[in-house]
Amino acid sequence: MTKLFMVFFTLLTLLSGCTKQSVKPHADWKLVYHHDAAGQTIYGDKQALIKAVSEARPIRIVWPLREHFIHVADAGFLTVMNGEVFAQIDGIIRQIPDQKTRTSIALDAKDQSRWHAIVSTTGEAQAFQSKEKKLNARQRAFKWYAYKQ
Repeated sequence: MTKLFMVFFTLLTLLSGCTKQSVKPHADWKLVYHHDAAGQTIYGDKQALIKAVSEARPIRIVWPLREHFIHVADAGFLTVMNGEVFAQIDGIIRQIPDQKTRTSIALDAKDQSRWHAIVSTTGEAQAFQSKEKKLNARQRAFKWYAYKQ
């Protein structure tokens, strides 16, 4: 019984960490900058993003991986350096969508595999998957949203 309780408590603790930021209404977020995988501007102004970061406004990042497969994450630690923005995405427990049915999803809680990433307005994205213990680097298009003041 004690071992089962500890497993349940550990899983509950891990999952509760996913709710540390309150949800903001959609209308209060504004797309301020969008770039392609090479870091070239598609929409908006990078300086507007830098201003939002310097004002300590919450930043949300959206990136499509392919059609019908989009990630959205709140930026954690942010850095502005040499006119570029770098954002860490807080580690998450890996989720595994069913790619055939696209209707079910599962957490990879068995091994508690965690995914961490750093992305930038240059288009560079580096991600670390704890289970595989390897760093992947790719170029990606990102949309950067700022919470309105």
